[in-house]
Amino acid sequence: MRKCEHNGFATAAQQVHCGTMTTYRTIADLKAIAAGRTDSKTLSDATRPGAGLHVRAGKPINGTSRLTFALRYYWPPTKRGSRQRSVTIGHYPSLSLAEARHEARRVQALIDRGEDPHPVDEAPDATLERLTESYLAELARLRRPSTIAGYRAALQGIVLPDATGVSVLGAQGPAALTRVACRAAVDAAVERGAPTMGRSTLQQLRQLSRWLIVEGHLDADPTAGLKRPVRETPRERTLTGDEIQRVWRHWDTDIHGPSGIRISFRALQLQLLTCLRPGEVSAASWEHYDPNRRVLAVPSGTAKNHRLHIVPIVDLAAELIDTIRTEVASRADSDRWLFPPRQPVGKPLNRTALVKATRRTIKALDLQHFTPHDLRRTVATELGRLGIAPHVTDAILNHAPTTTSRRVYNRYDYLEEKRDALERWEAVLRDLIR
Repeated sequence: MRKCEHNGFATAAQQVHCGTMTTYRTIADLKAIAAGRTDSKTLSDATRPGAGLHVRAGKPINGTSRLTFALRYYWPPTKRGSRQRSVTIGHYPSLSLAEARHEARRVQALIDRGEDPHPVDEAPDATLERLTESYLAELARLRRPSTIAGYRAALQGIVLPDATGVSVLGAQGPAALTRVACRAAVDAAVERGAPTMGRSTLQQLRQLSRWLIVEGHLDADPTAGLKRPVRETPRERTLTGDEIQRVWRHWDTDIHGPSGIRISFRALQLQLLTCLRPGEVSAASWEHYDPNRRVLAVPSGTAKNHRLHIVPIVDLAAELIDTIRTEVASRADSDRWLFPPRQPVGKPLNRTALVKATRRTIKALDLQHFTPHDLRRTVATELGRLGIAPHVTDAILNHAPTTTSRRVYNRYDYLEEKRDALERWEAVLRDLIR
């Protein structure tokens, strides 16, 4: 079979003549990849390998991926040793498949005339720092602010300035993001005793590199083949019954610490009663608390998996919330947040305050290290010991469903089962702290 001489936008008849057919041809194909009904992450509308209109699926949000149209081409188009490049055409569904193909033909015509539509050596201000800011700004439309903050932390000192304003590669162009530079950044994190940050740095450099490729700023992924520095093992720390008793009593009686610490202690107590994530409990608002139904709602914008989470409030938790309302009454924003910070900033208590309160507790009681997240693990472990069904524990933890039946078909919220489970845990906790 002879090689096709047409570009990636040949007619169906031309493609049949050349012995090829497009991989996708209808809107249904695009919807299938967006909904995750196909294993493919990229669809190609090209007859030349590596060239032509492509559709790339981003990370799924609420079960649906954002689709990006990109034209891949070779530059220079008529010389040996030409390299593959890419230029973004637009995003589906704001840009239809027909419109994307029309725009791709227009751009391809420029390439055929010897005009690079998106050269790698572009404007002088196309520095890695500015491009990274654009990358994060695009992600910010789909991710929580705390998630973006984590991404930013992993890239600081490399392509973004750190606390001292230093950035090794930020002022340089995309070509400076080489394999050697990426490896050096990861190794630096490991050498300063932060292997987990090294893994996060590698992951974010990899995602940034792939975005730069799609946007036409890089030709290849410089992180390809780089191995993660260490293998993370899941944390196993849970608090014993004696430790739970000691920390609860400490949180109740340590009245000599700063007022901000005392509020954080209350947040940790509520977390131990509800099994919420640290960021979810610190962001709790009165608007989402219903004292009549005895439930606290975690809105989708706050929940890690972007799914509304309804938390049953047991008697001890309701008593604690009443105490909190009294203790924070004099603070600004006390009518808005369960845990308002000392300085009115229009935001709830930062979850890092819970980390500081935990460290203070560990030091005061001389305990083995634990984190606020370990309280969640402790409650989940105790629920298992009480014989609570795993799917109910998952519902309490607000874990994203892993099976199609639960993710798509089963819309039951297990509210009464969750309440029964947390009431049984409450009974155990009361016995421990009395």
